[in-house]
Amino acid sequence: MVPNAEIITENEEFNIGDIVRYRCLPGFTLIGNEILTCKLGTHLQFEGPPPTCEVPCPMNAVMTDSTGVILSQSFLGSYPHFQTCSWVVKVEPGYNISLTIEYFLSEKQYDEFEIFDALAVTHSSFLPGPSGHSPLLLSLSGNYSAPLTVTSSGNKVYLRWSSDHAYNRKGFKIRYSAPYCSLPQPPAHGLILSQTGLQPGSTVRFGCDSGYRLVGHSTATCSQHPQGYFHWNEAIPLCQDFNAQKLSFSNALWGRIIATPEPKLDLVRTLSCGVPRAPKNGVVFGKEYTVGTKAVYHCDQGFQLAPGEPPSTECLQEGQWSNGNQPPPCVAVTCPDISSIAVEHGRWRLTYEIQYHYNAQLMLICDPGYYYTGQRVIRCQANGKWSIGEPMPTCKIISCGDLPTPPNGNKIGTLTSYGATAIFSCNTGYTLVGSRVRECMANGLWSGADVRCLAGHCGVPSPIVNGQINGENYNYRGSVVYQCQPGFRLIGMSVRICQQDHRWSGKTPVCVPITCGHPGNPANGLTQGTQFNLNDVAKFVCNTGYRLEGAAQSQCLANGQWSSTLPACR
Repeated sequence: MVPNAEIITENEEFNIGDIVRYRCLPGFTLIGNEILTCKLGTHLQFEGPPPTCEVPCPMNAVMTDSTGVILSQSFLGSYPHFQTCSWVVKVEPGYNISLTIEYFLSEKQYDEFEIFDALAVTHSSFLPGPSGHSPLLLSLSGNYSAPLTVTSSGNKVYLRWSSDHAYNRKGFKIRYSAPYCSLPQPPAHGLILSQTGLQPGSTVRFGCDSGYRLVGHSTATCSQHPQGYFHWNEAIPLCQDFNAQKLSFSNALWGRIIATPEPKLDLVRTLSCGVPRAPKNGVVFGKEYTVGTKAVYHCDQGFQLAPGEPPSTECLQEGQWSNGNQPPPCVAVTCPDISSIAVEHGRWRLTYEIQYHYNAQLMLICDPGYYYTGQRVIRCQANGKWSIGEPMPTCKIISCGDLPTPPNGNKIGTLTSYGATAIFSCNTGYTLVGSRVRECMANGLWSGADVRCLAGHCGVPSPIVNGQINGENYNYRGSVVYQCQPGFRLIGMSVRICQQDHRWSGKTPVCVPITCGHPGNPANGLTQGTQFNLNDVAKFVCNTGYRLEGAAQSQCLANGQWSSTLPACR
């Protein structure tokens, strides 16, 4: 039993000439002989020791399979100190690489695994590939318990692992995959008879040289594994010598048997041209690849053979394909120029793929102030026609709807479409509240605020000191009356009216104290008093030798007059 290996064989009983093939589990590298043959010496035994399956620590190892596993040395044990390992994963142009970190445990901050991205390079395979100077896609250090997946931007990535002298942990298991199946190697003493492509669902047929029989499955299909990656669902079969002497004996189980016998087919090798190359974006079909047979090219949906290119190639007697194994190009189906579907007041904008090519997606963008009707998004179909329906999409001008004329006001402008304006005014004595000019905007709404015409309003009139205002009608033509407190008289207009210009007529009056003035002095006498305002009293006296005739005093009344006339002194 070889640890970390599977055994491909026909059954558990081996005869002279029977062979077994060892296949290491993903992530391990086979050291030694892959195939062992049962020989007769002093007793029946396999020729040579079985191989081993080990995990290397390579420098810039190039991995070109569509799927694979990268392990740390002594995975789930303890990885060694002072390691620097690196890998370059390169898949077919046009594919991205998904990397799933299924297990990762390292000394945090000191032992690190880095994944560097690199854009796909399709025009030359000799240009520099990804390296530690490429953009960093992911850096791992520490413990990651849940699966983590990242995807490259192109068909190449560079991976680097480094550990220091201190602690070590269980390491890592990282699986990479691209959504296709790599072309398998032909079996020893055999060949690949046919292959329909590398995409999921494609099949490959194996055959053996003359004198050898096929052990295992003669066909394999590109299928998706439950873990998500794509692989051939059957192992590469064995081609066993058909003429070896058969001596049966029982043998202990060497490993997990993963191949089962099929009817023994004597598939004799004739001169073969090898597996023809499939065109990009296409497949090649053929039952046999021997002299005189043909392989037929088919393009994927949305692609067609370039004009003038032959749809098939023939295997010639010299063992070469008639086209030199140069498949015809599959070019994208194109749709007519969009001028044929031009829309007034609108334009088509590319939102997916390449303009006019198969699967290209266009979106109708209407000019400002217009809206679309009908199918807005169209796609270039495999038949070379746009997926545009009936009726044709159009861009219609936006309408904001009618604006009503406000009560006690007027409106100029009757149009309601994008760009139209309406001008409002109010009747005499009314105030416009809102937007005097409104415009129909691209969003289908009128600019500004709704218009109302309110009766003219002069606001609260200015207050008066030592007086009061009577009246609360501050609208157009409304009036208020000013009144002074007792002891004061009004100077100015007592009534003010709200005018058309929203101003009160006249000026604010004032209330001044009521005064009677100095009453004068009687002849041969005098008047006593310093204040002559309302209710004040003035007293009269005569000089010596004179007698007062009349009132001895007088009071200032509210009408500004003294209560009595000036007396006489006789």
